[in-house]
Amino acid sequence: MNEQGIIYKGSGNYISPMNWDFGQFEENMVKICMKILDKNHKHLSDAVNDVSARCNPIYVSRVVSAMINSQDDSGVLVGRWSGPFWDGFLPTYWSSSYAILQRWFNRFCQPVKYGQCWVFSGVMCSVMRLLGIPCRVVTNFQSAHDSNQNLTIDVFHADYGVREKPTIDSIWNYHVWVEAWMRRPDLTKDGKYDGWQVLDPTPQEMSDGYMIKGFIPSDVLCAQDEKGSSSGERKCAH
Repeated sequence: MNEQGIIYKGSGNYISPMNWDFGQFEENMVKICMKILDKNHKHLSDAVNDVSARCNPIYVSRVVSAMINSQDDSGVLVGRWSGPFWDGFLPTYWSSSYAILQRWFNRFCQPVKYGQCWVFSGVMCSVMRLLGIPCRVVTNFQSAHDSNQNLTIDVFHADYGVREKPTIDSIWNYHVWVEAWMRRPDLTKDGKYDGWQVLDPTPQEMSDGYMIKGFIPSDVLCAQDEKGSSSGERKCAH
């Protein structure tokens, strides 16, 4: 539950740590985080069922993951991976979750511009910790983005060896997500998949009609890594 930590960026050969202020115990953080829960689609469409489900960390985690990005709701952050940034802040400007969350709250829940993966993850970690769910930030280097869920990175070549057409699969220098600790009785009753669960608030893929990525037990993801399917070195910020 540290309020200060480190988020790793860079590449596998040039890992760069940056300080991050999670600030989950700052003033008004309870109000801010409850407002995030109240602004989600499920609460707006059925408040009774949404509130009654908030005792379930699995449900809450998916709601928070969707609300950190603003892709399809009144979420906290707008993502942008190339300029211009003149109407907001460069993603590299941020070093504090609280500054972002307070700005979102004080501006009547207007999304804050701009964030990238480490910013989305730092903010989500702060919200999860405030809500009582143990959470950490994880950086994965040589991070594969498998767009069609076949657990491979596809590269297409013509029969004479020249790459024939581009692929939407890619390998990034690094990618940052969060892991939250909880039980997973929805998967098995024997506790096999209890523990760290991977969640990704960066807007990439749709799930249940919303921009949510996750979640999967960390042990399962590591098992996939050992088969060579998805990633390289990982570092955690506590």
